[in-house]
Amino acid sequence: MLAWDFVRDRWDYLYNTYGKGVFSFTNLISGLTQSFNKETQLKQLHQFLEEHPDMGTGNRAFRMAIETTESNIRWMADNQKTVSDWLKKVGVTSASRVKDVRLPTHPVPDVYDIVLQPNMYDGEPDDLNFEGYVKIHMTAKEAGKNVTLHANKLTILESSIRFGSDDGGNTGPSYTGVHVPDKARQFEVFFLDSALVPGRAYFIELNFTGPLTGDLAGLYLSQYERGNQTVYIATSQMEATDARKAFPCFDEPAIKAAFNVKLVRKSHMKSISNMPIISNYTLNNGMVVDVFNNSAKMSTYLLALIVCDFDYIENKTKSGITYRSWARPEYINQAKVALEAGVKIITYYEDYFGAQFPLPKQDMIAIPDFAAGAMENWGLITYRETAMLYEPGVSSEANLQRVNVVIAHELAH
Repeated sequence: MLAWDFVRDRWDYLYNTYGKGVFSFTNLISGLTQSFNKETQLKQLHQFLEEHPDMGTGNRAFRMAIETTESNIRWMADNQKTVSDWLKKVGVTSASRVKDVRLPTHPVPDVYDIVLQPNMYDGEPDDLNFEGYVKIHMTAKEAGKNVTLHANKLTILESSIRFGSDDGGNTGPSYTGVHVPDKARQFEVFFLDSALVPGRAYFIELNFTGPLTGDLAGLYLSQYERGNQTVYIATSQMEATDARKAFPCFDEPAIKAAFNVKLVRKSHMKSISNMPIISNYTLNNGMVVDVFNNSAKMSTYLLALIVCDFDYIENKTKSGITYRSWARPEYINQAKVALEAGVKIITYYEDYFGAQFPLPKQDMIAIPDFAAGAMENWGLITYRETAMLYEPGVSSEANLQRVNVVIAHELAH
């Protein structure tokens, strides 16, 4: 309704700017009104049409919106009781819905230290998992006797939980050894023996494991075929609320922090995240740990974590930003158009806005299994393969246009 109110309030500007040209309002109006199903909404549409009888390309779209809303109202009248009875039967009622789902913010995060190791090399796909460690450096804004984090489908190792002062102080609250999961809110509540002191710095750290499945959310399993072999990679999609499925965190977009990431992989694999790799080292078991540079302060939903066997091609913008385009090895030649487009578009944005891109690199990667068209993770944009790859002589001109449009859209974020 906010978007609909915005268009109604600014219709004259929108019409004078776009309505007399080739721009069509059909998709805009359809998108805004397709779920309308109330008499009050139908009345608003009729009133708007009376007030604006000449809407140019929007005229037919508004009449179609009225027809759709009338149809939706009839459907609701015929089926609302049936749907309501079914929801009650399966246990979904207004009383069962959790409403107060916001985190308490007496501590807020400053920095996350994260280590993640996806284990997708052996075993059946349904049994794969990942191991992780997180240390959250926090500042107390208010007094409170707990630290509450988001966590979803994660198993926390009890013996690993530690809480303490992060500013050199020896006194203050201690972890009681009690933490309570709130499954309905996807909370983990860690209880302290006394209250946090506002202004003081604290930390909480713990180890955990989680399932590595193909559910396209959080840290998840993607796969593709190479000959008769199935190749597995680990990738991520944190938006909107699935960072909590990858590691315990303050998973609300307004609660921003910096991220120090380490990804653990086998030596033949590669890892990618929002920032460049600054070093790596080998563990006694032969696994390689890639250490990434500290990220800018950002929301949890923008974090990206990938371990794969992909190849990349690269270029630099005129301002010196390293731009890389990643794809599975057999498709890497189809990533050239996206690389060229990305370099041109980011350069254009720098010139247009008069501001340099704030990160030292920008990666883009075509993921075999991906729910959205693309995701604007800062420094590592993930794409569905059809939204990034283009093969000259085979792909259509419409596909070429889509690749360029999607890249421009994601970089504009």
